[in-house]
Order: sequence, then C-alpha cells, then structure tokens
Amino acid sequence: MWRFGKFVASPQGCAKVSLTTKFASGMLNVKVCNRMSTSFGNALKSKCEIPAEGRKFVGGWLVGCTGMVFGAVALGGLTRLTESGLSMTDWHIMKERPPLSQEQWVKEFEKYQQFPEFKLKNSHMTLEEFKFIWWMEYMHRMWGRGIGAFFLLPATYFWYKGWFPTPMKRRVAAFGTLILAQGLLGWYMVKSGLEDRFQKQEDVPRVSQYRLASHLGMAVVLYALFLWSSFDILIPAVSVNPQMVTPQLRKFRMVAHSTKGLIFLTAISGAFVAGLDAGLVYNSFPKMADRWIPSDIAALTPGVRNVTENPTTVQFNHRILGTTVLASVTGLYLMSRRVKLPGRAHSAATALICFGWLQVAMGIGTLLMYVPTWLASMHQMGSLATLGSAVWLTHELRWAKKILLVPENVKMFLARSAAIARSNVVNSARLSASPLTSTVYGGQTAEKKVESGLLSTASPMLVALETLRTSAVQRDIDSAAKFIGAGAATVGVAGSGAGIGSVFGSLIIGYARNPSLKQQLFSYAILGFALSEAMGLFCLMMAFLLLFAF
Repeated sequence: MWRFGKFVASPQGCAKVSLTTKFASGMLNVKVCNRMSTSFGNALKSKCEIPAEGRKFVGGWLVGCTGMVFGAVALGGLTRLTESGLSMTDWHIMKERPPLSQEQWVKEFEKYQQFPEFKLKNSHMTLEEFKFIWWMEYMHRMWGRGIGAFFLLPATYFWYKGWFPTPMKRRVAAFGTLILAQGLLGWYMVKSGLEDRFQKQEDVPRVSQYRLASHLGMAVVLYALFLWSSFDILIPAVSVNPQMVTPQLRKFRMVAHSTKGLIFLTAISGAFVAGLDAGLVYNSFPKMADRWIPSDIAALTPGVRNVTENPTTVQFNHRILGTTVLASVTGLYLMSRRVKLPGRAHSAATALICFGWLQVAMGIGTLLMYVPTWLASMHQMGSLATLGSAVWLTHELRWAKKILLVPENVKMFLARSAAIARSNVVNSARLSASPLTSTVYGGQTAEKKVESGLLSTASPMLVALETLRTSAVQRDIDSAAKFIGAGAATVGVAGSGAGIGSVFGSLIIGYARNPSLKQQLFSYAILGFALSEAMGLFCLMMAFLLLFAF
C-alpha cells in the first residue's frame, strides 16, 4: 500500500514534498527537502524550451545539417554510380589536397594503377578519365568534412550561449559521435575495395556491400535524427487531448511507425543492390525474365548467403520490399482519411503517399532503363524524401499515445519489492556490524548509511509515481517519468559500481589488518557483492518501468 502526500514541482523550487510509505515491516516516513523539488522542477523546465532568441538559429542550423547529410548521400550515390569511390587510395583527416600540377596528377594516377580496380577493370583508363573519378571522390570526402565543420562550429557557439537544454546537449553529443563514426566507416568501406582479394580476371573489384550498407544506414539514421530534432524546434508536434486518443488513432500511429521502419529497411536493401550491381541482372518488370521467381534465386550455398550476396536474390528482395512499402503508404493514407489526426498529420500523410508512389515509379524506371546515372541518383534521393515524410508524420503523432495511470497492482509490486530490498539491506548492515567486519565497515554506522541510501533511492521513485498519478497532460507524464527513470538508472548503475568497489576495498583492508580471516572475509565480500548487485538491479527495474511503461 502506498500513501502519497502533496507534490508540487515548480521552477522556483519553493515546493516541498511529504511522502509517507507503508512497508510490510513498519512505517517509514520520508521527508524530501526543498533542494530535491528545486532540482526536479529545474529538470522539468530544462526539458521544455530552447531560449526564444536562439530557437530560430538552432532550428535553422539543424535544418542545414539535415540538408548537408542529404547532399552527402546524394554525392555518395553519384560516386558509387560513376564507380569513383576507389580512385583515392589513401585517407588523411587534414592532408587531402588535390594535385596542382601535371606531375602530381601522374603520381596520383600511378598510385591508383597499383590497385585491383585498375588492373582488372580499368586498365584502358586515361589520365583525363582518372581525373573525373578522382574529383568525384574528393568532392564526396570534402562534403563530409564540410558537414563536420557546419555541425561543430555553430554547436560550439550555441553550447557556449546556453541555448541547449540538457536533452539537446545529449542529442548534440550523439550527432557529433555519429558524424565522426561515419567518416571512419567511410574509409573502412573504401579500404575493402583496395584489398588484395581480387585475383581472378572475372572478379569485380568493389567495396564490400556490407560496409556500403552500414555506411548508408548510418547516414540515413543521422539524416532522420537531424530532421526529427529540427521538427522539435521549428514545428513542434501539437499536444493531444487525452480524450482524442482513440484506439483508431493509436493503431494509426503504430502503423505509421512500422511503415517508417519498413522504408528504412528498403533503403538499406537498396545499398546491397548498389553494392552488387544487382540492378543490372534483370531489367524487366513486374516479372524477372518472364518468371515471377527467377530460377537462380537460391544459387549460392549455404542458402542464407543468397540474401546478401546473390545479385538476383538481392534485387528480388528489393522489389518485394518496395512493393510492400507502396502498399503500406497507400493503406496508411486511406486510414488517415477515416481518423481524426492532430496537427499537420494529414498533410504529412499526403506527402508520404506522393513521395511513395513517385519513388516506386522512379525505381521501376531505373530498372527498365538499365540504371541510368541521373535516374538512379534521383531514386536514391527519393528514398530520403519518402523517409523524411514518414519521420514528419510520426513526429506529428508524437503525443498521440495512450495515457497510462499507475495501476494498483503495479503499486503493490513496487511496495513489496521495496520492502524486500530494504529488509535485505538492513540485514546486511547489521551483519556488517559483527565483530568480524566492524573494523572494515564501521559497526552500526553502516546500517544507518545503508538505510539512508535506500531512502534516497526510493524517494525519487515515489515522487515520480505521484507525478504520474496526478498529472493530466501527456507531455508532463513523459517528462517526469523519463527524468526520474533516468535518475533511477543512474542510481542503479552507480550503486552497483559503488557496491563492488566498497566490498572489494573492504576485503583488501580487512585482509591487510588480519590475514587469518581471509576465508571469512571472502565469504562476506561475496555476500556484500550479491546484495549490492540486487539493489542495483532493483533500481534498474524501477528505471525500466518509468522509462518504458509510461
């Protein structure tokens, strides 16, 4: 049984929390001081808004980053279509400069001639032809570095100005990590085409389709994240009245997210098509050489290799996925006509079906025309436009969730878990006060400290439950649950680490003081380790509940 007092979270932090929790072992009164409500209120405030003077600049910067990533994917596709990706045979972060004289061009061409692509495929290439593919790859690399500069310089300034709230700081750090990883992955991909693994004359030197798909996939993820964040700032989703959240709306939201994932999967399958030149094996539609299922669809053994290494199977899978996406976006649009959607969701659904049909039309045209460079590049850019429309739609449906109140059985479960954990910790504290370990843990002081630690862990969870119980706005519920859930996860991980450190530190100190108690100290260390991990898992369980159940 849980009994809640009043909780008021205000940015000024003048509120006070009084919580009374009834455990099976007795009554426990928890007083949470002003400082906790201050930090909680400030945390909720920090999640709300970017300062008004910075919204336009930060939003424009994120839109620019989205466009830069879009351009990088387009340039990367052109680089692949013109078979230019292996023209630069080394990689440096800051030392890649174009040749400035004929002598330097000849030297660069001689480096290229040492690798398999020239020996097995382009032995007839002239210096002028080499210059074209070299410039294509160079532009793609410089564009990638331009993304890094366009991201880093404004981000540093905005961070310094204090325009990033805490959640945005996490996103910016994640964006920077992805951009750096994308550059490294790009070279790792190119390196696979320069390796000496192409020996036979019939071998086709090219980059690994797995690394190509990973490179494209990371770029698409970065594009979607930048786009979502720019929507958050420039056109935030409209809050939904809880009475509007009907079962039909929740079902529509689920289908929209599933369609978005399907579009992403289809884009990744397109990377395998490009990596294996699978667009050139069957150039008819809807059948493949007058067959619905080609005869060589399972030519490789073991059979699982066909999915990613057989050009016929790869093209067949891409066709099926593309057709499924078309059916999904069409069905989603028809559903949107019968469901009352919030904000601009109807416009987003209309944009999605338009880009979806256009994308399929360009894909069929690319196939029938034997993959012309201009149309294949438009087809690749169309995949980003289609995904962007799906991201827009799901963003508009962001708050169209079922609002969950804390059920009584969950409260009882939390109460019992807390009671068991408290009992175990108190028993452990009393055990540590025995003569054997009193020199290590400090006798009865340990019991008080452990009980205080339990209370400090339980208090935020009680505050979160009270907030969830009394709040009527979905945005507030999400903010409170995720904030407290993240805090509980941090406490859980830190508690586990601190438990491990303190237990083994105590073991070392105890053994140094009295080596004859080695076996007993080891037993107590194992017991303490198990209890500390139990407490850590308990906190993480609470975090999981708060982060994902609400």
